[in-house]
Amino acid sequence: MSARHLCRVEKYKTSREIVYRGQPLPNLSSHSAVEYMLKCIPVLKDFHTTEDGETRELIVTTAVILRHFEELDDEDEDPALDSRPDEGVNFLAILNAVLRSLTSDDLINRRELLIASYWVALRQEVYYALRKGYPAQMVEPPAEWSDISPANRIVFHTSQVTKWLFDDKSESGWHKLKEQEEYLDQYVTGRFEPILHRPPDRVLGEVFPTMWYASPIALTGMQHMMIAKMILTAESPLLSQAEDVRAAYRKAEGEVRSLVLQVCGTAVQHPDTQPGLVNAILAIQMYGSYFTDPWEQEALKKTVQMFKDCQAWPLPKALRERYYGS
Repeated sequence: MSARHLCRVEKYKTSREIVYRGQPLPNLSSHSAVEYMLKCIPVLKDFHTTEDGETRELIVTTAVILRHFEELDDEDEDPALDSRPDEGVNFLAILNAVLRSLTSDDLINRRELLIASYWVALRQEVYYALRKGYPAQMVEPPAEWSDISPANRIVFHTSQVTKWLFDDKSESGWHKLKEQEEYLDQYVTGRFEPILHRPPDRVLGEVFPTMWYASPIALTGMQHMMIAKMILTAESPLLSQAEDVRAAYRKAEGEVRSLVLQVCGTAVQHPDTQPGLVNAILAIQMYGSYFTDPWEQEALKKTVQMFKDCQAWPLPKALRERYYGS
C-alpha cells in the first residue's frame, strides 16, 4: 500500500525518482506494489481449510489490505465490469468465508486483529457498494461481538441502508431503518457531536458549515450517519405518496443538499483525516447533481480537486466526467 501511495502522490515525485521526506527511493516504481501483492496471494490459498486461529487472523487482515489495493486500481478497469463486483480475485468472499466459519476459540478469545479487520472490511464494502451500485454483501458480525463501539454501530447501520438501497427498497424496510436511525440519534450520535458547529456566513462567501470534531473516529462515524440519512431522505418511498409530491421532493432535495455540504465541510476542515475526503467524494458522486447554485457547485468542485491533489486514490469516473470532462 505504501509503495502504491508514494508512486501516485505528485508531491513525492521528482524528475529522477520518488523522494519521501528527503529519502530517495530509486528502486520504487508502480510495479513494486504489484510485486508485493503477488507475494501475498499464496497466503490466501488455504483460507478454507486453515483452523489455526492466528493464521485465520492473518488471512483476514491480508485480504482486507489487498482489497484496499483493488480500490486504488479500481478506476483503471473496464467500465463494463463496474456492475460485476465478483470479477477477479474475490477478497470479499474470502473474508466472508472465514467469518462464517469462526470457531468457538476465535469467539471466546476475542481475537482483536480479526475484529478490527472485520470493521475495516465493512467500511470498505460500504464504499464499494455505494460507488458501484450493488447491495452490501458483508456478513453480519457474530452475536458474540455484543460490545460494538458506537462508531461501528453507525457504520453497520450505513451498510444496512446500502443493502436496502440496492435491494428491494421496500417501504417496510425503510420504516425499520428510520426507526434504527432515530435510536442511533437518541443514544449513540450524541457522544460524537461537534465541538464547534457554525452555519456558513454567506456574506463572506462561505458555503460549508463549520463543524469541528474531537477525533477522527467521531468525524468518520458522523459522516457515515449523514450518508445514511441522505439516502433514506432522497430515496424515501413516502415522497411519491405525499399530498403535494413536488413540494415533498423539493424539501427532500434541500435536506440532502444540506447533508452533502456537512459531509464536505467536515472533510475540508479536517484535511489530516483522509477518510473524510473519501466520504465527501462519495456523497458528491451520489447527490452532487442536486446542486444548481453556482457557488455551491464551485465549492463541491474544489472539494473534488482537494481529493485529487492529496489522495492516492483514483477519482471516480463519474466525477471526472462531471468536473473535468474526461
